[in-house]
Amino acid sequence: MATRIIGQGLAAPIPHLRIVARVEVPQPTAVLAEKRKALRDRAPLELERHPAGDFFNGTADALVAAGLCRRDQLPGEPGNPKVSTRFLGDRPLRRYIRSCRTDPGYLSICRSGKGRYQLFKSIPEEESDRRQAARDQALQKGERERQEARCQAAESRLAQERRARTAQDFQASLLGRIDRFRDFFNVLQRGEDLVYDWCLKQGDMQAALACLAGLEQAIRNVVPVRHTSAKVANLRVVMS
Repeated sequence: MATRIIGQGLAAPIPHLRIVARVEVPQPTAVLAEKRKALRDRAPLELERHPAGDFFNGTADALVAAGLCRRDQLPGEPGNPKVSTRFLGDRPLRRYIRSCRTDPGYLSICRSGKGRYQLFKSIPEEESDRRQAARDQALQKGERERQEARCQAAESRLAQERRARTAQDFQASLLGRIDRFRDFFNVLQRGEDLVYDWCLKQGDMQAALACLAGLEQAIRNVVPVRHTSAKVANLRVVMS
């Protein structure tokens, strides 16, 4: 949604002059109309089950007709607070006590919009534990599915990268490994390696370097081809 600024700027700043621009923000009439329609089309009574308890959202008539509360328990009724009410059994609670939410018979009602209320009702501890276990299991399943999706995306990305690599890329990779091996030999000969305190005799060193030079030349002269092995075609990425 674009915001249009109405007004012309000045070519040069003038001291002690305050420039005020009138900003016109288009009204999202379509969005507001859609939200109003969704509110009008809401069911008279909605239920959401949570490990802590049951949340009902509906009109006063729907809540009373379902036997969830009495009309004299609703906020705004004579003798009740205007916004929210709480009960433990039939006894009103004049202040919020968090520990009471898990007590049997706990009930809270608050306004949630024009002509609608949200009602919370506690559930037995056994049912709460069962819901929590089911929720944890669903979260773990969702995490496994996301992990599998990430693995599949990585496999697809690797497959695309492999298909995009050319024979020249393959040759360059092999030649780079030979260069690293040659550098490793030189580090050993200079006694700079932190792991090995061994080296090769000078004659053996020259022979090894000559073999590397021959291997390097051979790789430059060959023409690589695509691998046709089923094992290579079914290669999978292991995500740790």
